[in-house]
Amino acid sequence: MVFGRSGLFRSGRGSAPGADSLGQAGANMLALVQGYPGPALVADRTGRVIAANAGAHELSQGLGSGTQADLRARIVRVAELGEPAQEQLELGSRQVRALMQLTIMPLTLTDGEVAVLVMGRDATMERNLTTALVASRQMFKDLVECSTDFAWETDSEGHFVFVSPLGALGFTAEQLEHTDSGALCSDAAACALFAVREPVERQEAVLIARDGGRRICQVSARPVRDQKGQWAGARGVVQDVTEERRQTAELRAAHERLEQLSRIDDLTGLMNRRAFLDELTRRVLHMKRHQRPGALLFIDLNNFKAVNDHRGHATGDEALRAFAQALTDECRAGDLVARLGGDEFAVWLEETDAQGAAVKAHALRRIGADMHLRFGSAVAPLGVAMGIALHGPNDEESVPELIARADAAMYRDKAAFPDRLPMAKSGGSAA
Repeated sequence: MVFGRSGLFRSGRGSAPGADSLGQAGANMLALVQGYPGPALVADRTGRVIAANAGAHELSQGLGSGTQADLRARIVRVAELGEPAQEQLELGSRQVRALMQLTIMPLTLTDGEVAVLVMGRDATMERNLTTALVASRQMFKDLVECSTDFAWETDSEGHFVFVSPLGALGFTAEQLEHTDSGALCSDAAACALFAVREPVERQEAVLIARDGGRRICQVSARPVRDQKGQWAGARGVVQDVTEERRQTAELRAAHERLEQLSRIDDLTGLMNRRAFLDELTRRVLHMKRHQRPGALLFIDLNNFKAVNDHRGHATGDEALRAFAQALTDECRAGDLVARLGGDEFAVWLEETDAQGAAVKAHALRRIGADMHLRFGSAVAPLGVAMGIALHGPNDEESVPELIARADAAMYRDKAAFPDRLPMAKSGGSAA
């Protein structure tokens, strides 16, 4: 223990005071300083240290060197007013700072002299914990506001007891707190999410906004239980995904339109080659499973180039559209009609045998005769060349082989066309 001027405590002989020469109050004070578990010191009314325990070494040095001017001023103030005070003081290096909670009390000694007792308590851990809790709460608040539209908690009656400060769905937090969560719900399923008994993750629900609009939301929630483990409500977060769903739907619709356009021939509106081959493959497999026949027709407009050369491409386009429409009208709803490119077309006749294919070929020849009357000329008669490939349910050939067979038959028929009139042949070549 460190002692200052000896005359402060009554000693009788002027020597350094001991416990038996200070009077009972002084002895009790010295015992308190020496036995106090934290920093403790006694100072006179000017702030000069009279006694200090080992824990108060840094405080004593600061008061002696003048670096603790604020503490000295508070000690002097307590001595003058005779009233205790509380003070917080940071000690240590710049890198490591300890927070000390000081209690400063006036003391009156046996000779009437006033002293001041300073007792400290290390509040560093408490300060750090409080700071961490504040930071944690701020971080939680920031994360909730950034990642969700609103956070909420309901009681066992389904009433909101908490809504995040930004509010929800056009309502302020104050407007929603203590109100029935059912006011936001479009149906019972949505209401159940505000009163969950088991955790739910990203459950979609339709909620009602303040303006009456219906919003598609994702809700994640957890049940709340009291100290006895009894269910007491629920809490969770809600994210409005209405705009996201709208954009997704628009993108899906646009993709479907593009996909459809990529499978449709721009000029005629028929299936294009890609779509026809995909669908033909599916139909052939279906036919095999159900043991039913089919027939593939490849069709080419003979002398079509002369229409473009002599009457212009606009007339040529009109001829192609007219032929495509005539093919569609002649075929059944279950048949496939496609423009493969240029003046080449294909037809798949569902559940058709050789006789049915011959009847259809004859009808399509008539279409060729009509095309000649509308768009052909005596110099370049317009008609159709046709190849037919029958396909039975037990045939082992692949779809490419079936196509090659129909294509070859069509070219054989085409080779004979210049020597005959458009209606000279009533059927198509079959392979």
